[in-house]
Amino acid sequence: NASNEPNAASIASATAPATRRDQILHAAKAGFDGVGLRCDREPPSASEVKELQTVLADTGLSVLDIEVIRVGTEPSGVTSALFDVAAALGARAILTVSDSPDRSQTVNRLGELAEMAAKSKLAIALEFMAFTSVKTLDDAISVIAEVGRPEIRLLPDVLHVVRSGSIMATLATVGHLIDYVQLCDAPSKSPGDNEQLLHEARYERLMPGAGQLDLASFLRNVALAPVSVEVQSSFLQKAHTPLEIAHLAYRSTQKILEQLDNPEIRNA
Repeated sequence: NASNEPNAASIASATAPATRRDQILHAAKAGFDGVGLRCDREPPSASEVKELQTVLADTGLSVLDIEVIRVGTEPSGVTSALFDVAAALGARAILTVSDSPDRSQTVNRLGELAEMAAKSKLAIALEFMAFTSVKTLDDAISVIAEVGRPEIRLLPDVLHVVRSGSIMATLATVGHLIDYVQLCDAPSKSPGDNEQLLHEARYERLMPGAGQLDLASFLRNVALAPVSVEVQSSFLQKAHTPLEIAHLAYRSTQKILEQLDNPEIRNA
């Protein structure tokens, strides 16, 4: 599974939106090892799953993650459909966030998801963001400890690490919890309140190296975790085709990985 290799690079589903089939093809053409697929809004039909299996086999790509379970606001039936798709496509993880204001509900539900994940050898990748219920790196570490299941893993996105005021060096102490990481860039100055942070995260991300975030420090602290390039940018989507964005994402990420002076952090 190529996306499990040290610093293997995948492209996140929101970076270069297209049909799921085309996202896999574009990722392969750009040079990525893996791909993330968004399946909660419209879970793929049985025939689409078969088509995706064929395209994955033809390209040699693997599925890093399936998006997204939102604890507290899960639509009925969608979560079990995501597990089915993830198992059928050999995905590594299902990306999960919590919208529940009740911590005990978040912990209990993650425990249930862990049991489901164990049956399919899947990880539940818990992402923290300032505008969700699990807001910071410390929050996420604490919740994962309380759930106490190996299937619940940590997903640090460099933008959310910085914007939530989390300490980069803490990542180095929880390497055993990290499943994979998300990479992008942004200006050093925070846009402001939660609504503005949400807008930035969904529409205004920059390609790695195009902003001022300390990506080198982030990548050193997460050691050899696989990297998912998540650059949600309305500007880039207006200016470029999805395939062009995929190429840009790959080149930008390779440049960052090559610039790191730590010889262990490089593309496998």
